Amino acid sequence: MNIRFHPYKDELIFPDIDDGQRLEVHVSEIVCVDNGTSGVGGVMRPSVMLRIELADGKVGVAMTSARMLCMFAKMIEARHPTLFEDTKLRWRDHFAHLFTRWI
Repeated sequence: MNIRFHPYKDELIFPDIDDGQRLEVHVSEIVCVDNGTSGVGGVMRPSVMLRIELADGKVGVAMTSARMLCMFAKMIEARHPTLFEDTKLRWRDHFAHLFTRWI
């Protein structure tokens, strides 16, 4: 997986995908799987699965490690420290009811 920041929305972010190849999709569900991937030494680690729905009704699933997703989220927050300034609570407070086991 390649993680990078792109400064401008108007520029082509994925130059190898032209408009004729691009599909509009909707991420309809994100699930944390407690023992989804095996780490170093066979230790099971959490992974994140995304349910992706296409306009024609087909459904796809993408998966990455929870560690990778969290690391990228921290990078985004570091790059954009005012991202949650307009909210009264931090994101953790908004979603605490969903993750009470981990917070």
